[in-house]
Amino acid sequence: MFGPIKNLSLEQRNKISYLRIYRGDGSFGTVTCTLETTVKELIQTLARKFFILSVKEAQLVLKTSAVKQILDPNDRPLAYQLIYLELMGYTSRDNLENVGREDITYLCQFTLVEENESEKNEDRLQRIISSQSIPDVNLHNCNLRTIPTILFKNASLIENLNLSRNPSIIIPLSFIKGCTNLKRLEFSQNRIRRFPGCLAEMTYLKTLDLSANYIRSLPEMLFSRMSNLETLQLKGNKLANLPSTFKNLAESLIFLDLSSNYFDHFPPNVCQMGKLKHLDISFNRILTIPDNVSTLTNLQQFYLNNNALINRLPVGFASLVSLKVLDIKYNYLTDIDIISKLPSLEKLVCSRNNVSRFSDQLSSQLTTLYLNQNPISEINFTSCASSLSFLDASGAKLGSLSSSLINMIPNVETLILDNNHLNLIPTEVWNLKKLKFLSCANNNLESLPDDIGKLISLEYLDLHSNNICELPSEINELYHLRHLNLASNLLDEFPKYQLKESLANSLQVLILCDNRFNDDCFENISLLTELKVLNISYNYLIEIPSNSLSRLKKLTELYVSGNSLSSLPADDLESIPHLQTLFANFNKLHSLPAELGKNFELRMFDVGSNNLKYNINNWPYDWNWHFNLGLKYLNFSGNKRLEIKSVRNSGQFINTFYDHKDLSDFMILSQIRVLGLMDVTLTTSSVPDQSENCRVRTYGSEIKDIPFGMADTLGDDENLSIIDLVIEQFRGNEREIILGIFDGQNQGPIGGNKISKLVQENFGAVFIHELKKMRNDDTVADALRRAFLCTNRDIGLAVFTPSGEKNLNAAAHRSSTAAHASYDDGLSGSCGTVCYIQDRKVYVANIGDTMAIVATSAGEYHVLTHRHDICGTSEFAHIRAGGGFIDSNGRLAGVTTVSRAFGFYNLIPYLMAGPTITEYDLTDLDELIIIGSRELWDYMSYESVVDIALTEVEDPMNAANKLRDFAISYGSKEKIMVMCISVGGASRRKKQKMMMKMASGSISTPVGHAPVTSLLNNDEMYPLIRRRPHDRNLLPEDSMLARLGGEVNAPIGQLAMVFTDIQKSTQLWETHPIAMRSAIKIHNAVMRRQLRIVGGYEVKTEGDAFMVSFSTAPSALLWCLNVQAQLLVAEWPAEILQCPEAGELASGSGVMIYKGLLVRMGIHWGSPVCERDPITKRMDYYGPMVNRAARIGAKADGGQIMVSADFLSEMKRIQSIYKTQECNGGFISVKDEDTMKKIETNGGYVLNEVGETKLKGLENAEFLSLIFSKHLIDRADYPPINTISPSQEVFFDTIGVQSLLRIRDVSLRLEKICSRLNGKQTTSDHLSTGILPISNNASLPPTQQRLISLMDHVVTRIENSLVMLYLRISLAKSDKLEAKTNDDISIPNEEIDETSNFDLTLLDRDNQYSIDRLIHTIQSLVPQISQVNKA
Repeated sequence: MFGPIKNLSLEQRNKISYLRIYRGDGSFGTVTCTLETTVKELIQTLARKFFILSVKEAQLVLKTSAVKQILDPNDRPLAYQLIYLELMGYTSRDNLENVGREDITYLCQFTLVEENESEKNEDRLQRIISSQSIPDVNLHNCNLRTIPTILFKNASLIENLNLSRNPSIIIPLSFIKGCTNLKRLEFSQNRIRRFPGCLAEMTYLKTLDLSANYIRSLPEMLFSRMSNLETLQLKGNKLANLPSTFKNLAESLIFLDLSSNYFDHFPPNVCQMGKLKHLDISFNRILTIPDNVSTLTNLQQFYLNNNALINRLPVGFASLVSLKVLDIKYNYLTDIDIISKLPSLEKLVCSRNNVSRFSDQLSSQLTTLYLNQNPISEINFTSCASSLSFLDASGAKLGSLSSSLINMIPNVETLILDNNHLNLIPTEVWNLKKLKFLSCANNNLESLPDDIGKLISLEYLDLHSNNICELPSEINELYHLRHLNLASNLLDEFPKYQLKESLANSLQVLILCDNRFNDDCFENISLLTELKVLNISYNYLIEIPSNSLSRLKKLTELYVSGNSLSSLPADDLESIPHLQTLFANFNKLHSLPAELGKNFELRMFDVGSNNLKYNINNWPYDWNWHFNLGLKYLNFSGNKRLEIKSVRNSGQFINTFYDHKDLSDFMILSQIRVLGLMDVTLTTSSVPDQSENCRVRTYGSEIKDIPFGMADTLGDDENLSIIDLVIEQFRGNEREIILGIFDGQNQGPIGGNKISKLVQENFGAVFIHELKKMRNDDTVADALRRAFLCTNRDIGLAVFTPSGEKNLNAAAHRSSTAAHASYDDGLSGSCGTVCYIQDRKVYVANIGDTMAIVATSAGEYHVLTHRHDICGTSEFAHIRAGGGFIDSNGRLAGVTTVSRAFGFYNLIPYLMAGPTITEYDLTDLDELIIIGSRELWDYMSYESVVDIALTEVEDPMNAANKLRDFAISYGSKEKIMVMCISVGGASRRKKQKMMMKMASGSISTPVGHAPVTSLLNNDEMYPLIRRRPHDRNLLPEDSMLARLGGEVNAPIGQLAMVFTDIQKSTQLWETHPIAMRSAIKIHNAVMRRQLRIVGGYEVKTEGDAFMVSFSTAPSALLWCLNVQAQLLVAEWPAEILQCPEAGELASGSGVMIYKGLLVRMGIHWGSPVCERDPITKRMDYYGPMVNRAARIGAKADGGQIMVSADFLSEMKRIQSIYKTQECNGGFISVKDEDTMKKIETNGGYVLNEVGETKLKGLENAEFLSLIFSKHLIDRADYPPINTISPSQEVFFDTIGVQSLLRIRDVSLRLEKICSRLNGKQTTSDHLSTGILPISNNASLPPTQQRLISLMDHVVTRIENSLVMLYLRISLAKSDKLEAKTNDDISIPNEEIDETSNFDLTLLDRDNQYSIDRLIHTIQSLVPQISQVNKA
């Protein structure tokens, strides 16, 4: 950190830079100085510049974050300025020496104080102190330089004294000695680097707060006399150790906070604090905890989170008999079994570690247990945890939930099992009589047991994103259930209740989004009369039956988006008096019923992306917003046929109120926050003005040839704080656009977030200015970064400028919001993501937690942003460099959860505005750029976002709406904004246009190529983008796969057949059966998802082997390449990765080439016998072609793709047409063309010929080849670990390093002999040059592979030496070597003896480096060397 200062040369340190110095009257002057210029020297310069006669009492004051600090005479002002600039995000490329010319008072301000202002301050402080009770004195942020005189008189009466945020204060020793009753001193955020030694005289002090300073060390004398100190706050400093006198607090200290410091080891002095009850040492860099932590027997709360703890906790932990709370999240622990020895433990937080298994007893007092975000595959308690009421095991690798575990937690009230691989919940769960909250979302559940009705206390049940096909009728027995989320399942019917005490009497929230319900579902849903929220979006609704909603009198939120509704039930809606939210977007609505006007409480109304076309002035029959004046959110966007024009009511309807009123006037909606009118024909000018609390969108959804769409919601916020940015024809260029979103944080309770609005209004102009200022060596990324920084600067100046002077501010000229921005607005902030598209080049910059990804047509994604989470390693390092700290709630200085943002000027210099910038070149594979606020990414994975968005790739507006609606159905209640930009639409429309010309005869189809009807077929045109079929029975019985549409038709005739198998799966099942359950589900999910994306047909599975078919050869190859790539990045259980058969292996260049299960694949092309199975109704294949394909797959090793000659021939044929079609005017099918383009864009592939190979059971040999993607070409040089041949199941044991080294010594000695035979003197050190390095840890799989390569290298050298020796022997026998040669050769007997004494027992006999070959080679050394010696 502070690179611009630390790394400067002497010449650079003497380089002239600029400083702006202010005076007391607000005027300023700009002076030049160097990094070596001191305050004393600068004051002399300022005296001459400002014509000051005397500078005897002059001082230079530095102000940052509203805190003033008097600089010492020897301080260097320019160093302060450079440090703050770097902490804000400036770099050496930003011409730092000239930044001081500009106004940067939002960041730091230097003021020359010409006279002593102590008298003025004394009067002000006297008024402050007089208003307080004298025992408790609070002088927080009072710009103190010393203790006020009035306090000296009452020093003995002061008990609590707060002197925080007074960095210039000096406490007189006389005052300290007078504070004989002082019990509490707060001295935080004073930016002190050295501890005030006088504080050591406060012998009666019980509480000392020194947090958020820059203290690097504590003086030895500090604790020598503080024998009464009970609470010590040292968080947010730069401490790396504690003084030896710290042990003097052993008899008094109870509370110690050392969090957010630089400790890389556990302070040994802390272990002597026998009475300590609370210890917080989180957010440091501690690797291990010493065993003598056992001395802290009175410790009750221990916070070790966000360190670097590895392996396991020490044995000494078992002695912490009083420990009640233990927080060890965000570490690297693999074993926490020691916690079973803590008898008093009540709460354990072990989130985000590397624990893979927990099987031990728990404390009888334990009530709360967090094990989430660990690669846990098994949880078992050996004793009953009767007190446990909360268990979170989400985000793990659980493949099953044992019945014994459930029996051990009989009194649990909250059970969270989200994001695992569970396919069933044991029956014992339903015996948990006290269970109130059960969440098992995003698993593989297929059904619920009938005993679910026994959960009589259950109030919350979340089962979204599973494969549940049917609900048992017993679910109605849950008469306390209030919240039921069943989104993204396979349900088509809701059970009917028959009991008096049933679900109908309690259920308030029912979420059924993304299922298979039709209109009949309302028959049973209408009986749930207590419902307040009903979400039945994205089902198969055509019409809501009459009177089906009229019974739901308490309904406040209704979501029916994404169906096929052509109308809304007018009478039913009228009978719902408290309806506040109605989302009916993405349907087929033509008009809206006037009865909606009687829902006077309606606040959120979304009817975007419909077919609306009605007369808004026909108010007696059609809805008009004039009846719902309380609307805060109204969205018509995407209704391209809707026209809103200004036509006054002519009095044709008898109603005095609406006679002669302009019903197109939106100005009447005084509370409106968001008004969406994108693509709507608008001829009225009566729309609200844009403001920080009102966003009106009237532009179209296409910029040039780039369609885009957006969707948002206010959530529970009353005000607008998230806003979009759309700039078309940026800088007057049609090929340049800017799109982005700005998410306000901590908005005010009255208005919206002004910071996000100010950024939206200023960013475009600032970016243009920075692009114009670019120098020769500047890049667009530099200009984009400076635009973020300068926008933040201009907003900061606008916020802090007095209202009478705002017209002088640059932001005020660009923004109407700046005129009424206040100081309090500067205490809030905004995250932001900006996407600058320049033709096919994309620049994405972001700060905070708004994120962007690009989705490809292959179903993959590339993350374009970085989430600036305060817990990230690099982000936390920046926070610490600025003196910031993270509180116990995970917030920066208790304010925000992000480390970068616009605004938050009170957090300077902890928080920065410098963005992360990504440059991305768009390819033909890229379809959508998706930008979303935090809520989208919190509730949906990248993969889910891509899958859902690609189903609506033809209409990005629908894609954005769908993503927002799914996030809501998955539990989001906060504000959301999603923007989808179709970057692949132009090329697709160009292709459509070309094919339409072919269909009309303008372009002829060449003979021998695919017919136009095939080219225009929707499945051929969009093989990777499919809508849900109208027949629900065609969808797979998997909710994730169902999103991707139905399965392709089974290919017949000539086709590509692929067989796959997991290598060493039998052995893995034997050694790690529990972990393999999760691993197999991950494997199957990858295989089947890619089958849907690429377009393959799953014939059958046998165990872990797949048999699949494809209609074209390129699609088969693309599927194999995609699967191998996805398996490499899958999140495998930790036990699997620890196995030699599935461990991680990197190539010599550091590229990961093996990780997780190794899948062998074989592809063959031919014409099998095709018959549909009469039982399963699925196509099956028989005949020689199938047999040959299976044998080819068996010849491959794990991670390899083996192909036949027939398959290669077909690929070459298609590739030839693909490469020459533009020159010759020929065409291949769109599917083949797209597939070839995807293979090419992904880097292509490399072919390695294996040669003719005999296949088991087949008479004729087959010419086989291996195919590798270019990204994994190193697999050709690095065979899979423990792989010998596909037909052999031989385990290759770890090679002994010492044995191999001795073999290498033999080769060196032989080479030395050969060199001496040639008349050269060569040392063995010289001969060893080029030998591959060997790790001391030979048990790691990567090291083992390197040992194998080294062994081959050494044996080759031995063989070469033997050949030369053999030739020498032959020459000696025939030519009678001269005596001179005999005299020169002298081989010590010890060297000969050494060659036969090495150990080969660890080498496997079946390895390609055969032990027989090696033994034969080595054993032949002695007699041959002897012959040479005799000669």
